[in-house]
Amino acid sequence: MTVKRFSLTRDYKIKCLAYLPEQGSVTSVTLGVHGFAGDKESSMLKALGKRLTERGGALFAFDFPAHGESPAMEDSLTVLNCINDLIFLADYVRARYPAAEKFIFATSFGGYISLLASDKLSDFEFILRAPAVTMPKILLDTVLKTDRDTFEKNGVITCGFERKLSLPFSFLLDLEDMEDTRRLPLSQRSLIIHGTNDSVVPLEHILEYCDSHPDAILRLMEGADHRFKRKGELDCVADLTIDFIYGKGR
Repeated sequence: MTVKRFSLTRDYKIKCLAYLPEQGSVTSVTLGVHGFAGDKESSMLKALGKRLTERGGALFAFDFPAHGESPAMEDSLTVLNCINDLIFLADYVRARYPAAEKFIFATSFGGYISLLASDKLSDFEFILRAPAVTMPKILLDTVLKTDRDTFEKNGVITCGFERKLSLPFSFLLDLEDMEDTRRLPLSQRSLIIHGTNDSVVPLEHILEYCDSHPDAILRLMEGADHRFKRKGELDCVADLTIDFIYGKGR
């Protein structure tokens, strides 16, 4: 496996990471889309990159604005910029690997962004891990743990892990202006992986989404929470993903 770091330039630099097979043609390309306050260096994406390259696949990941190594600050963290960054990277891999099968592997907020961009990603099949299909509610209830009035009064709330975000109230307004992903049409073949103990994205929201999208394949992991950090859970997610990409029945 070869790991390559590079940047794409839009209105700002998009910091990217590629996991590439050592030799031979690339059979599939997967875009890894991280969650809110995460980054392209996630343990899930690293594990998946290793598994994919062993089969001749490639994985490309990137940082959303104000996340990871992105030089863009919070004023660039808009839903539209996140959507456009994903589409920009999709165009990049389309140009370089026109014959490869193409997939999105997206987690939580990344799944939300991928669904909003789905009409521009019709040639990609989707694997969504705990997608934040009700992102405005999730942001308040389980990410920021506050209510809308308090957020509006404060104007800015600090959140995040390694890189702290000073999140403005305008980001919530931005989310509220978007279409409800539960009602967006989705033509892509898709797999949804969700933990039964997810306290960030409620299971009932995922079940409601799947009721509206009966062609989506739902795989529930008993006892898993939002981060799938118990022993063996990330491997199980990787197994389900590899089977979806390379398994029988395609």
